[in-house]
Amino acid sequence: MAILILRQLPLICGVNCVILGVVAIIFLTTLFQALRLRLYGVRTTGTVTGLRRDDSGDGTVFHPLVRFTTRKGVSIEVESGFGTSVGEDYFYIGRQVDILYLPRNPKVFAIVGYESETMLYLMLGAAFVIGVFYWINTLQ
Repeated sequence: MAILILRQLPLICGVNCVILGVVAIIFLTTLFQALRLRLYGVRTTGTVTGLRRDDSGDGTVFHPLVRFTTRKGVSIEVESGFGTSVGEDYFYIGRQVDILYLPRNPKVFAIVGYESETMLYLMLGAAFVIGVFYWINTLQ
């Protein structure tokens, strides 16, 4: 049994590296977007105009729809990419929220305070996944 496991170890480590690579790409893309928003984003106030309910997955998640006006006077309504299970309590319709958006692409935005915390949890989760895969790969 031990010999069979040792023979399959390179395959297991190879699959782990592929999974780690995919996780790293998703993480770095999200981190790059958050960094662009922090460096180049314009801060303004938006209004929650609705919530999209998503029942796929483990539970119900709400994605807030936010309307704001750019500094060029264009009104934009965008759905947040991040959702929350307490959306109806936290993001009630009519609530004013501070946002950051990219002037060249206003549909790329983040709700200040809310999506920053989500980014922190994403980074911690990614660090945990990287640590687990690194530990598995050192078993060779």
